[in-house]
Amino acid sequence: MNRIEIVISSTKTIEMNWDSKDKKYYEIESKLIRNRVKEVNRLHESGTSVKDLAIKYQLSESRIREYLKKQ
Repeated sequence: MNRIEIVISSTKTIEMNWDSKDKKYYEIESKLIRNRVKEVNRLHESGTSVKDLAIKYQLSESRIREYLKKQ
């Protein structure tokens, strides 16, 4: 619900992240975050719980769920 994808062309999709403080969506620009999203998804698929991922990355469980939606 809090994710928007904008298709610019048939080959490029921009992923957006919800900022609850500003109540706006922002484009994910950081390669570190993009890589973290991939890693979180891989670990979750292998059986790691959302709670354990939140502890490992020192993020909220809701942020981890946002990452999992981006799969």
